[in-house]
Amino acid sequence: MIGSGSQVLVPKAFNWNRVVVDPNWRFWLWTLCTIFVFLPAIKALLERRRKTKLLWQLPGCNVNYIFLYLAIARSLLFRNQIKSNILTFQMLCGSTLLFYKEKLWRMWIGSKPWVIVFKPETVEVILNSNTVLKKTFMYDFLNYWFKEGLITSSGSKWRQRRKLLTPAFHFRILSDFQPVIDEQSRVLAKVLDEKVGEVLDIVQPVTLCTLDILCETAMGIKIEAQRKDTKYIAALKMASEQFSERVIKPWVWSDLTYYLTDKGRDYKKNVSTMLQFTSA
Repeated sequence: MIGSGSQVLVPKAFNWNRVVVDPNWRFWLWTLCTIFVFLPAIKALLERRRKTKLLWQLPGCNVNYIFLYLAIARSLLFRNQIKSNILTFQMLCGSTLLFYKEKLWRMWIGSKPWVIVFKPETVEVILNSNTVLKKTFMYDFLNYWFKEGLITSSGSKWRQRRKLLTPAFHFRILSDFQPVIDEQSRVLAKVLDEKVGEVLDIVQPVTLCTLDILCETAMGIKIEAQRKDTKYIAALKMASEQFSERVIKPWVWSDLTYYLTDKGRDYKKNVSTMLQFTSA
């Protein structure tokens, strides 16, 4: 009990300002901030260094393929008849011949490493892998077109969606579409007959035939892409070419820079035309 004359110890009020002002607290605060900010960056640099060492163990040219883009720039500057994507493909095919026995090779374009595989047995190892599911950053170029679907997704999302679609590709289901495939194949044969004696890029008629088959089997509509040049077909051709051109031009890899260009805005317009058709 507290009676008269008793003494009571009253604790001094805690000064919260001292925590901030105290130099020791500031030191530890800055240390923690530095760790949280720089630790992820250091970890990323070490991981990149590890991958770089592994890449240098692969066969390849010890030269940066930035010179490839100088050749492309020269082709564009002098308006060469060879398109930039075709020129790139020809150069890559020529380099592949140098490493034909090794079945793969690596190269650098700027700061981006690439591993080129071209033999069936080498490609099979990658396609059969259950861990190599992450796609290259170039698939991000298709996000505006396909959003985050089967084509652009990676990892667990891709695996789940692929499992859902696998039954749709069973041979018994595909056999039901055989009449459609036969009909459109006959149309393709007639188109090729009309081009007898001419030099023909086979990619375009085969692509249009495939598009006719896909639209009729998957969407239940006939677009007659092999016979009619609709807005959808024109937009599809342009968007595909624009994507191919963007892949080989590092200066437009960033969405911020690409969509500020005329071709970037035109690409958006073509994609919007196709989306209006598919959502109708």
